[in-house]
Amino acid sequence: MFELMCKNRYDIQYQIYSLALHKFLKMKYNNYCYKNNFGGIYYIFLRGIFLDTNNKSLTGIYFIKPKFKLIYKLSRFFIKKKIFYEK
Repeated sequence: MFELMCKNRYDIQYQIYSLALHKFLKMKYNNYCYKNNFGGIYYIFLRGIFLDTNNKSLTGIYFIKPKFKLIYKLSRFFIKKKIFYEK
């Protein structure tokens, strides 16, 4: 599933969405903490969901929680490019 995510560049999409949500939650809630409050990202491929009888798991569902280090570095990058501003 990871290969499919990267091949179609969904990895970039979820990183940008994660960063945007992180920035929003950081502004909205005073005690927001990425580690404790950001649950992660789910991609659900509706046409690809089925039970894999070999390992008794569902396929077509992808979950990831980007590391905070990545979100932090993306945030710093966009601030340097003057796309985001920091309070």
